[in-house]
Order: sequence, then C-alpha cells, then structure tokens
Amino acid sequence: MKILSTAALLGLGAIGFGGWYKFNSLKPKTLREYLEWQGLKVDIEEDNTWTAILEENKGIANRAINKESLDISDVKKWCSEQLVKEDYDSVKEYASVLCVDNLKKVRSKIIQKYGKDRIDKLLKQDEDYKVAYVFRKHIDGFLSLIGHQPPPASEDGEDNDNLEDAKIKFKEWCEGSLEKEVDESLVSNVLSLCTPKKFKTIKELVSQNGEELLTDPKYSSELSAKYEAIKNYDSWKAEKKGQLEEWCKEHETQPFSDKDVFTKIYPKFRFRCVKTK
Repeated sequence: MKILSTAALLGLGAIGFGGWYKFNSLKPKTLREYLEWQGLKVDIEEDNTWTAILEENKGIANRAINKESLDISDVKKWCSEQLVKEDYDSVKEYASVLCVDNLKKVRSKIIQKYGKDRIDKLLKQDEDYKVAYVFRKHIDGFLSLIGHQPPPASEDGEDNDNLEDAKIKFKEWCEGSLEKEVDESLVSNVLSLCTPKKFKTIKELVSQNGEELLTDPKYSSELSAKYEAIKNYDSWKAEKKGQLEEWCKEHETQPFSDKDVFTKIYPKFRFRCVKTK
C-alpha cells in the first residue's frame, strides 16, 4: 500500500473544503429561497387562497403555530416571520403546505376560485338532492358518475327508480368528490352537478320559467275553456272529481322530491294549468 505524502493529504483536504464550500453556497439561504427552489409559489395575495390553505391544513396549522383557534391572519403572520429565516430546517415541512399555493383537494380549489361561500351553496339538504337528481338523471353519464343504476321501468311504463337510494348515491359522490385530489374536470362537475336547483315545487319552477298559471283570476275564461276540453278525457275522470282549478291548486305546491311528481304530475300540470304563450 502506498502511503500518501503530507502534501497530498493537504491537497485532499483542500478539495474537501472546496466541495463543502460549494455545497453551502448552493444551499438556499432563507426559507423563502428553499420553497422557491422546490418550484412552489410563495407570494400569495388573495385571501381566498389563504382561506383554502387553512381549510385544507387546519391540523398542521394548529401544530405549527401552536394555537387552537386560527384565522388566515395568523397563518399570514406566521409565514411572514418564517420565510426570512436562515435556520429553517425545523419549520420547512410546515411551511411547504402553509405558505405556498399548492392546494391538493377539490374543496380547496373551489374555495380558492370562488370563495368559501361557494362551498356553502352546494347541495346540503336531502330534499334538494332529490330535486337535483330528478332533473339531472337524464344527463349523459350522470348515473354512472354517481354510481346509481335505477331498476328498469315496469311493463306499463311505471318508473321504479327509488329516490331515496338515488339521493344516497348522489350525496356520497358530491361529498366524496370534494375530498379528492384536484382535477379541473372534477371541480367543474361538482360545481355543475352538486349545486341545488333554484326551485323545489312545481309553482316555483313555473315562476322561474317566466310562465303564468291559469288559476290567476285574470285567466278564468281560459281555465274554464281548458276544463271543458279535458273533462271527458279518461285520464281526468280517473283521478279527479271536481273542478280544474282545485286540481291545479292542489298540485302546484308539490315538491319534485316527492315520488312521481316529476314523471307523472308535472307533465299533466303543464298541460292543464300553465298558460300557453
């Protein structure tokens, strides 16, 4: 074995020192530089983004800031103090989620784009889920998306779809999608499919469409003419004993969340009780 000379050893020491110097000169000086070197966006101006970050990382924020009840001002202040630090190893993992625009969930992305109020405006009540379902079930791909397969209609055309089962599947999909990883198409689907309709009852839908009811006293002659036209129909005789006005008023407040309202009652109501333009 060849023994190295003192000069050679000193030379190796110089090389080692030079390597150490280069490494330290390349190491990000501050936490801000470290995060930026990771390709993360550090400069956040929009409050919606801060709100989304806090919503997505409440547990991490509580541990990092050591405070139970937090708002975005606490997170902003903490990040501002940490980003300038040169000794940042103990906080860099916290900062990599609290101080950067790197949201992971669909819920957070919606908050960032539209504010937390937009989440609050999504479907919540069972009745609203059912109404939204009956009007969206015929959208191509909707049923497979939420994982619901209605049973076939009866031979006489009777709709056998169970609204309670459909509501459960629909609700599971909407709530579950909010917690999934960010995907722009999923964000779009949640916003369009999981937003309530602006009506619940037949009358509310008619009003939203800018239409009028024949039960309005000013259309009494048209209502009478409609009654004369349908009073001998088998469909009318089979279900009503009385005047058309009574039937219209009885059904105008029915919610679409009730069985058969969308499939059976609403089509008849439109023909019998809504003024044609």
